[in-house]
Amino acid sequence: MILSMTVGDVQLQPVAITHRTRHGHVTEALGMRILDGHVQPGETLPNESALCADLGVGRGTLREAVKALEAKGLVESRPRTGTRVRPRDRWNFLDSDLLRWMQRSDSPRLLSDLADLRRSIEPGAARLAAERATDEDRASLHAAYDLMMASSRKEGLEGFSEADLAFHMALLHACHNDLYVSLGHAIEIALRASFERGMAVPGAVSASIPRHQLILSAIMVGDGDAASAAAIGLIDAAVRDIDAAIRLMGAES
Repeated sequence: MILSMTVGDVQLQPVAITHRTRHGHVTEALGMRILDGHVQPGETLPNESALCADLGVGRGTLREAVKALEAKGLVESRPRTGTRVRPRDRWNFLDSDLLRWMQRSDSPRLLSDLADLRRSIEPGAARLAAERATDEDRASLHAAYDLMMASSRKEGLEGFSEADLAFHMALLHACHNDLYVSLGHAIEIALRASFERGMAVPGAVSASIPRHQLILSAIMVGDGDAASAAAIGLIDAAVRDIDAAIRLMGAES
């Protein structure tokens, strides 16, 4: 089947797709319409016939997409009243698709929310890592830091954001707390977007290396206070870099 649709103001080119990818495309198209505000919380989606005609898909594919959106907390379907967008505070923002759509729809808000979450979580995680890290954990942290160093010297900083992400995941693993690790995996998409956005600021990468080294050194010697303070310093600097990157993008547009 060939599918063509508009997401926001962008016309997607017609492509041949399978049932699975067709379902994913429809789920994303509807999800983006909700995140972009084309359908507000409390409002109902158009009826099945209208949506099927608009998206060029059958009722079965549309219903699967609606079920996927229900699982993410975006909509609820009721007999005779149709499919209604749920209040924003019921959306599952830890869902990987929703994070990815949010990155496209309202990246500044996502990055701001992420910064608040990191300030609440990472200083405590760094303290726990300093107290609980095993030799294997310390080796993983050091390996990730070494990879950051190597990546920072490459043209175009190839692989730096992945190395940065590996460092933060190694820190969470060193806490030996399953919830911290699960949270880290849940927000990987947002973390990667945050790191890549901050990298756009000249000098940000070279400045971040010693900040990561402070965290690493504190964990290596088991100094929880120093690790926590270093984590706060790193996050505050990252927020400044992201704000500068957003201003830079605004000036160029």
